[in-house]
Amino acid sequence: MKVNRIYCFSANRICHHDDYYLLVNKIRTSFNVKKRGEKLRILLGKAPILFFDIDSSDLIYFPIILIRGLWGGNGLAISVRTEYLLEKRTIIQFLFNRNRLIFVKSLVKRMIFFLLKKYSSTTILSIHKNHEQRKRMEPFVNDFIQDPQLWDLEFLKLKSIKPIELDGYESAKSGPVILIAGRFDEQRSKSELLQFLSKNPNFNFIIAGIIESNDNQILNRYSNCFILNRFLSNEELIYLYEYCAIIYCYYTNDRPSGFFGRALQYNKPIIVRKNKFLHQAYNDYEKLIPVDSLIDLSSFNFDSIEVQGSINHKFNDSIVFSKYLMDL
Repeated sequence: MKVNRIYCFSANRICHHDDYYLLVNKIRTSFNVKKRGEKLRILLGKAPILFFDIDSSDLIYFPIILIRGLWGGNGLAISVRTEYLLEKRTIIQFLFNRNRLIFVKSLVKRMIFFLLKKYSSTTILSIHKNHEQRKRMEPFVNDFIQDPQLWDLEFLKLKSIKPIELDGYESAKSGPVILIAGRFDEQRSKSELLQFLSKNPNFNFIIAGIIESNDNQILNRYSNCFILNRFLSNEELIYLYEYCAIIYCYYTNDRPSGFFGRALQYNKPIIVRKNKFLHQAYNDYEKLIPVDSLIDLSSFNFDSIEVQGSINHKFNDSIVFSKYLMDL
């Protein structure tokens, strides 16, 4: 008989896994588990498990995941960093590159994913459905879905809450307000952005997320930057998505993004790095603003883009995901 409730294994920190859990719990009764001891106890039982962190820390349980089907324990895993399985090195690079450990980890993970796919009772879903390297990922995962954060708002029905710091906020200049959400780091092209800000004061930014003290001091010099240097709730972020005209997703990496997904759901114009993953995977989304360099924004005609719109359902994989979840 199928166990009605499932256990969701997530990282022991605040992250997008908690948003995934909120979504899953709307579809099927679930419990969010973060502590290792509790995870081990559940793994040794028959209860179905949904792994949110199968790309990293939960792989430590690989031997048990591989064999738990023997006593009737099923699982479902979401891979959010599947592209890390594809790290390549030439012999010369491997011998002399300090980052050779990245290649070794990629090799080990490929082997683990292959064994889990072939021999375990856990199904692996990659959110790299639109990735150009999808064919190379297929031997290591069972199926591909759109990132749940491209379609989850209809299920979550989050309320919009205005961050208290925005009371009385007015942009320093005329023109659209651009939202930069999440930790302010090099993944968000921090160095290039700081250089851009020093030479282009005619853009308005709301920067919302954890910012290192040195960067915070620099950003506070610019009257066109409004800083929210803290963790924001989902409800506060929803307000910012609605309030800001354009969303900044000019990332250095080649991965999906929850901030991008939520912006796309709201049909917002989104700044992305040209010819990187978000541009290539979603190039049929008419409100992308792909640029080779942030300096290109200086000549971009923002008036040509409609900044408002209804919720976008184009990338909705809720039916597929719900079926996997209910079959677990």
